[in-house]
Amino acid sequence: TLAKYCAVEILLFVVYAMVVYGLLFKCLTGLSFTRFLKNYSRIALIPFSTSSSNATIPYSIRFCREVGVSNRVASFTIPLGATLNMDGTAIMQGMTAVFVSQLYGIDLTWSMMLTIVLAATLGSIGSPGMPGVVMVTLMVVLQSVGFPLEVVGIIVAIDKFPDMFKTVLNVMGDALDTIIVAKSENEFDEDYFYGRKVLDESSIIND
Repeated sequence: TLAKYCAVEILLFVVYAMVVYGLLFKCLTGLSFTRFLKNYSRIALIPFSTSSSNATIPYSIRFCREVGVSNRVASFTIPLGATLNMDGTAIMQGMTAVFVSQLYGIDLTWSMMLTIVLAATLGSIGSPGMPGVVMVTLMVVLQSVGFPLEVVGIIVAIDKFPDMFKTVLNVMGDALDTIIVAKSENEFDEDYFYGRKVLDESSIIND
């Protein structure tokens, strides 16, 4: 059962990245999402191995600079996104609530589902980008609909593996949003994004 839980959670992260992020990026920038994924693969191992959005901030800023985002946009939106943009965390909390309802045979009403969505969204906003913090906000989500909290002890035992994928999704969202903002503010150079130019190491350091 826990293996299925992990597999479905990771699948949700992949579907969300491909569908939601893909559509947002293509519609709001007109750039190639496939190219974005190829560029992002250069730093994906950092959030995957650290499971921390905060630890990845300097790498994300450097990545955004290398793909054409100006320093003043990247240095503002990346730290902000590492605090506010926790899509993977919200998905995990909502899915866990459904998992708990099935585990204990609890029927979810529309009001309970709405409460879970609101609690998961609000609980993920502003939560520290560190490993394991999601368990604290998960307890708030479960408590909001009266679910037993002892199930957190089951989830925390296997959360490390899907947590790595969750952090990759969160950090990807930060970089993607930064490019969208930079493009809308004319602070983006497509030549770097498509590899027609390469950012000088000295210009990164000097900025």
